[in-house]
Amino acid sequence: MTATGTLSTNKRAQFATDKTLQPTLLTTPSEAVECVAITALTANGSLQELQRTYFRELFTEFIKLKKNLKNLNDRQITLNQDDYVPRSTKFKFQLHSSARLLEESKADVDKVEHACNTAVGLMQTTICDELKKLVKLEIASVQKAIQHCIARSVVVIAITLAIGDPDLSETKSCDIYQFIFDTADAQTPPFLKHSEFSNVNAVYDCIFALAHAHTPAETGTTAYRYEADRIMYAVTATSPTVVVFQHIFQALFVDSWDTFEKQTSTIANTELMKKFIALARAETSTATTAMAIADLDLTNPQTVQDIINQRVNDQICEKTKKLEQQLQTIQRSMVKNDVRGATRPGASIKKKKSTPNRQPSASNSGKQQLKTVAKADAVVADSSKRKSTSRKKTLQKNKPSRNNSRR
Repeated sequence: MTATGTLSTNKRAQFATDKTLQPTLLTTPSEAVECVAITALTANGSLQELQRTYFRELFTEFIKLKKNLKNLNDRQITLNQDDYVPRSTKFKFQLHSSARLLEESKADVDKVEHACNTAVGLMQTTICDELKKLVKLEIASVQKAIQHCIARSVVVIAITLAIGDPDLSETKSCDIYQFIFDTADAQTPPFLKHSEFSNVNAVYDCIFALAHAHTPAETGTTAYRYEADRIMYAVTATSPTVVVFQHIFQALFVDSWDTFEKQTSTIANTELMKKFIALARAETSTATTAMAIADLDLTNPQTVQDIINQRVNDQICEKTKKLEQQLQTIQRSMVKNDVRGATRPGASIKKKKSTPNRQPSASNSGKQQLKTVAKADAVVADSSKRKSTSRKKTLQKNKPSRNNSRR
């Protein structure tokens, strides 16, 4: 007896879309968010290029974290479904028992198979529970990172605006966001909508924890926290730094993510509309075809089957006619070849075989003899020339030199 486990294939349902539809150019959510950030930063002429660059870096970090959090939330929703099974644990477990064993004790085999299936189901449930815990920890980690990003952004934006304002000292930069937070109408102002903070006090705690990392956050419960109209702030509601802070923070950390979600929903609705229109067109074309078949002008059509048979016969006749035309073309070319013998090598071979061998005439034989004699004379002249040349070389070797004769 053997047991095997086979992973299931990852097959996903696909909708039949109409390829004739022209694709609509839609702005992606990331592009739309980028446009919001650039517009907000360039609209403030008081900002320097260094400020714009750093604010954009903070905005990019915030958007990346929010995207990660969105994916984790979607993953958590999927895991919480009742009938969800993790893809990595999907496999078919099947026992392969012999025929003899099934005949002898089929009940025992069924018990073993049931126990195996129960164990597989328990394993899948356990893995799914552990995945839920892991995703929950990931969500908490990303939320904490978003809070730190927002807290750093609040402090950095306030300090840079205070440095650029000649009427406000750097030490009073905290008054910019304190004035906004403390004078808010509710505990959770609208500009903390996507900050993962529950209220303004949580923002103060995070800022204090970042400023004093070695000190527990509980010791800063009274730091940076005031009641409205109890102290004198260095700024007012009409101060340029306060106005610019509200505008930048609202655009980078509130309006941007609202735009991302809105554009994502728009794209999803557009894709759904395309699929619906494609299916509607397919049904309409099918109905039109059925009506066209019913309206065919045939002689006493009894049933739809007669109409279909007639259509098939017409197609067969059309194809047969084409084949007959091709056959006639081939036959014509073969007849031309028989008359001309142009493309039939057998005809030329037969012609060569049937032609008698011609005897050379007397004039031709005389010319051939003269050519042979001339060739022989040329060979003799060449050999005599070679002999004379070799004789001269021998005489030059044996001739005594002038030096020897003088001596």
